[in-house]
Amino acid sequence: DSILVALRLAESLSKEPMDVAQLIRLSCKAHTAKSVEYAVNRAQLPDTQLARLMSELENAENITSLWQGYIGERCWQIAIAQNLKKDFVTAILPKHKPSTLQLLIYKHSGLKDLDLLTCLDMMDESMRAAKLPTHLRNAAYNALQARSIELQSPHLLLRGRVAGTSSISSIELRSVSQLRSARTALAIERYRLANGRIPERLSDLVPGYLEAVLEDPFDGKELRYKKLEPGYVVYSVGDDLEDQGGLSRNELDDRNDPHDWPFRVLK
Repeated sequence: DSILVALRLAESLSKEPMDVAQLIRLSCKAHTAKSVEYAVNRAQLPDTQLARLMSELENAENITSLWQGYIGERCWQIAIAQNLKKDFVTAILPKHKPSTLQLLIYKHSGLKDLDLLTCLDMMDESMRAAKLPTHLRNAAYNALQARSIELQSPHLLLRGRVAGTSSISSIELRSVSQLRSARTALAIERYRLANGRIPERLSDLVPGYLEAVLEDPFDGKELRYKKLEPGYVVYSVGDDLEDQGGLSRNELDDRNDPHDWPFRVLK
C-alpha cells in the first residue's frame, strides 16, 4: 500500500506548472520503482498484488506531463523580463554581473525585448519536444540546448535557461525506463508463479501478462532482459544509448562512466 500511496502522491504533481514540481514528481516515481525492486527481491507477492502494482505503474507513466512544467517557466520568464533588476540578475547569473549602465542599455535598447522573444520561442520548442515520442526527445532537447548556447551571449534570460531542458528530459526518460522495467519485472514474477520458472525471453510475457514488450524510452527498442544465476535483470541502455549488459552506475568507480539503468531480481 505504501508503494501505491507514493505513486499517487507523485501523480498529484503532474499538472503543477513549474519545472521543480515536475522534478519532484519524477524523483518520487524513481524512488517508487526502487521500492518495487526491493519488495520483489525480499517477498513472495501473490498474483493479485503483482497485477495491481503493474496496473498502477502503467497509470503512473504519464509521459506527457513534463510540458506542464514549461508552461509555468514560460510565465516566469515574462515576469522576470517585466521586473528586471540588477540584484535579481546577479542572483540568477552570479558569473555575469552587469553594471547599472549595462542594465539600462539592455532594458532600453530593445535587447531585453529581443531576449524575451527568443527565450519564449525556446520555451515553446521545449514544450513541443516534451510531446514527442520518448526516444526522440533527447535529440530534440540536445539540439535545443546547443542552439541556446550559441545564442546566449547577448541574452541574459536565455543564459538562465541553458542548462535546464536537456537534463530535465534525461531525468524524465530515466524515470519512465525505471517504471517500465519495474512493470516488466512484475510481469516476470507473475509468469514465475504460473510456470515455476522465469521466461526465456520477454516475448514469452505477451499476451498473457503484457500487451507487448515494453520499449526502452531512450532508443525506442525493446527493454533488455538477461537471465542471471540466480535471477534476472531488466534494463534500459540510458542516455548514452550503449548496451552495457545491465551494468549499474553503483558498480562503477566513476559514476559518470557509461552504464545502464537496471532492475535486478536475484532469486
